[in-house]
Amino acid sequence: MRCGFINGIIDGRSETAFLIDEGKFIKFGNDSEIRRIVGNDELIDMDGAKVYPGKIDMNAHIIACGQYLSELDLRGIDDKNTLLDKIRRYYHLNGDNVLLGFGLEVDLDKNDLKEFDKGIILEKKSGNEWLLNDTLLDKLNIDNETLIDGGSIDYNKGLLSGNALFLLEDYLCINNNLLEDYIKRGSRYLAKYGITTVVSDDLLKAKDYNRVLNVYDRLAYQDELEVNVVEACRFRTVNEFVKFLDEGNTTFSGDKNFHIGPLKIRVSNDEDEVNTYVQLANRFNMPSILECHTEDEIDLAIKVLNDNVLDGNPLHHGLYNTCFLNDEQLMVVKEKNYLYFEDDALKGSNLPYDCFGVDENDARVLFMDKMIGKLDENFDADFYLMKENEIIKTVKDGKVVYSL
Repeated sequence: MRCGFINGIIDGRSETAFLIDEGKFIKFGNDSEIRRIVGNDELIDMDGAKVYPGKIDMNAHIIACGQYLSELDLRGIDDKNTLLDKIRRYYHLNGDNVLLGFGLEVDLDKNDLKEFDKGIILEKKSGNEWLLNDTLLDKLNIDNETLIDGGSIDYNKGLLSGNALFLLEDYLCINNNLLEDYIKRGSRYLAKYGITTVVSDDLLKAKDYNRVLNVYDRLAYQDELEVNVVEACRFRTVNEFVKFLDEGNTTFSGDKNFHIGPLKIRVSNDEDEVNTYVQLANRFNMPSILECHTEDEIDLAIKVLNDNVLDGNPLHHGLYNTCFLNDEQLMVVKEKNYLYFEDDALKGSNLPYDCFGVDENDARVLFMDKMIGKLDENFDADFYLMKENEIIKTVKDGKVVYSL
């Protein structure tokens, strides 16, 4: 169905109006011209709003974002007593359910949570470490001697990180109805910020990654996603990745609403494992993004890429890290033209998930240049309207997905 937008200030253009058909911009012009062409079709008056291309978020976690919206928000609380008071209030309203919180900034350990006899899981602001109380540790059969490959457990403090987080995902066991609910909530929330395309990291939210893929495929087919989703694929083991490839999956599988993107590898001390992931990704034409949390992990990631990625490799592998690169590391990354993304926690985000933008060059090397919201004829109509420094409308494929 055709739709006209008039009376706007279009970024980078002199025209004030445009016509959309089949989800694409087909004509830019002045108000009277677009009015005449539209005829009896829908006409939207932008009332002087500014029009900008849709934003791309390179590190969204849509399911986690939707989940956060139903959890206890602990961001911005830097006093232990204030934090515990908020937990107490929420705890008594939460019934018998496990209390889930995110954005923990206070230095807390399990001993501070002894008064609570129901399960508590608090995710630290970094998103890479979770705090559990004794009740949850007991239910998960975690003690001083528990070891997890690629994971870390500080039993005395109740802190889990790395692959130890799989224990929590398996325990919480999000069912398909919740997966769908969280995806819808998360995509709606992102659309509020003018975001029309995301690279999302969701496969680990279910023990079987196919459950996540199937829910996304169905929602994409039914046109129920408020954002275009490129899935960054992360796996628990190399064997799981091999199974994924054997099933015929690789980058570009899917459509614009939802398709497979790069492989995402959590770098550990196991160099052989990281090498195997990158080699498999190369063989099956998948770009890979290596996630690092320490300077040593960045060194290892660069070594693996140097060993496996030839100069000029069109797959454009790269790094995503939660700590800054030193000067030597940065020099190598630039010389080799590796992609390089910093976690938004290093920059300070007010969103309940990692969010940072991407320019057109970054999108091109990740094979996403066609998904850049460009205000031009024959491009997808992905854009947002802003008035008085507030986003008032977001449009994806010509359809309004958010309106203030």
